[in-house]
Amino acid sequence: GTCTLSGGTCNISVSNLAVGSHSLTAEYGGSSTYGSSSSSASSYTVTALSNTNTLTVSNVTPTYGSSIVLTSTLNSSQATGTITFKNGATSLGTCTLSGGTCNISVSNLAEGSHSLTAEYAGDSTYASSASSAVSVTVSPVPTTSTTSPAQLTTTSVDVQKKSDVLPRTGPQSDVALFAIAFLLYGVLLRRYRNLIMTHDASL
Repeated sequence: GTCTLSGGTCNISVSNLAVGSHSLTAEYGGSSTYGSSSSSASSYTVTALSNTNTLTVSNVTPTYGSSIVLTSTLNSSQATGTITFKNGATSLGTCTLSGGTCNISVSNLAEGSHSLTAEYAGDSTYASSASSAVSVTVSPVPTTSTTSPAQLTTTSVDVQKKSDVLPRTGPQSDVALFAIAFLLYGVLLRRYRNLIMTHDASL
């Protein structure tokens, strides 16, 4: 920008310098009395604005294979650029900031403990930053017990064996009892006849 000298001095205000180092000079255009001139260069460094990066996890104790949402939020909604989510040193995915926040969904974490972080790459105004680590523990999928066909067969055989020694009731058992009684009657009758015949022979 330019300014008009008054008393041999003037100034301007600037706020659009990018992050980084700059070499600034002032050039005088001269007048009818004084010739033009340039100042020595002045080094000026613009630092990026710091920010706070917060990572939130929808579920820190998921079961294996289930999805969880990782969300990174910066304390400035004006920040732009990308967020990279990591499991230790391994990248889980990236997202682009919108309003200072973005998120991804992951479902490929192995069983066990994990340390997750969100890293902001920075932009022309805001410095890069990393969140604090969030611990996530993935548990195994619960198992359910099942009965195999072999177990069912063994059980049925055991029941059958037990049923063989239990007393039976019904028409079939009545017929069996009658047959047994008839046989016993025949045996007793033969013995009685034998006793009579033996007695008669002895007379």
